[in-house]
Amino acid sequence: MKNIRAEELMAAYLSGNIAAAEQEELLAWVGDSPEGQKFFDNAVTLWSLTEQMAYPDFSAQKVNAWEKVAGRLTDHRPSSGKGGGSAAIVRFNYRPLLAAAAIALLLIAGWWAMQPSTTRSVIASTLNEEQSELTLPDGTAVWLNENTYLTYEEVNGERRVQLEGEAFFDVATDSLQPFRIYAGESITTVLGTSFNVRAYPGEEAIEVSVKEGKVALETKTKVAKTEKVAQKVELSPGDKGVFVKETAAIATKEEEAKNSTAWKDGKLDFDNVPLAEAIKVMERYYEVNIELATEGLGKCLFKGKYDNVALKDLLNAVEFSMELQLEENKGIYRFAGEACE
Repeated sequence: MKNIRAEELMAAYLSGNIAAAEQEELLAWVGDSPEGQKFFDNAVTLWSLTEQMAYPDFSAQKVNAWEKVAGRLTDHRPSSGKGGGSAAIVRFNYRPLLAAAAIALLLIAGWWAMQPSTTRSVIASTLNEEQSELTLPDGTAVWLNENTYLTYEEVNGERRVQLEGEAFFDVATDSLQPFRIYAGESITTVLGTSFNVRAYPGEEAIEVSVKEGKVALETKTKVAKTEKVAQKVELSPGDKGVFVKETAAIATKEEEAKNSTAWKDGKLDFDNVPLAEAIKVMERYYEVNIELATEGLGKCLFKGKYDNVALKDLLNAVEFSMELQLEENKGIYRFAGEACE
């Protein structure tokens, strides 16, 4: 089914103005196609945005999205086709969705008709090994790394982003509307700057690396229905703030955070960096495992600048420049050589 046809059917379905034959066409596509299921799931999420709280719980929103929609469609609920009830067809699998599909969904007429005139919203996402670039309604440019889910809305004088995954922001300056990113229990606040946020749910920490301007990184704790800031630090260009999820504490690293955007621009820059730290950057960038034969080897300093270099070429450069021996076994790379004090 073409996207335009799917959008027409979804708009009719969500607004309750869909003919029986059209409903059967839509539900057959949703039930038989992974593309259709993802499209339907994202449409439900968009529909539910009109009832979000000021600080939405996105996990709960996704779980309860169908309940919200079902209440509006009392006369047009899906009939049983695979064992009885709509749940047999509508399997909610909330993996990150294609950015193109998410943006296209904004065109659904039924959804737009319900948006308050003072609110502008965006949903975008990427899959594994997919990256995307978009411009938010306020003019902010955003680059999304793989497996990232982002929502944006303007409400109560605030530009608000909810983020799962990794994204680089070049924020449009607006002194009257702060730009805030909510990622887990962390809040990143700016007025106009560029920085990178890494906030994957499965990782132990949330990282904020500043390229230009200043960024305030805060932690928050929830008490009943209120929020209070537990800790706050200001980050300058070249700084990296790390929010440790287990302890809810922030650590500030006064170091150049230039390699934090390697995923976006393909550039790696090592200026006399301990090899152990350089290895961590390489592992993250290339998504591989690299080992060192001894702990002392990790203290040796590595230097070099690389632009869109292949993994094997970079590893060969490390091996040659540092006089090491490189081995590979079942996809795991291992450096051996003389340790440094």
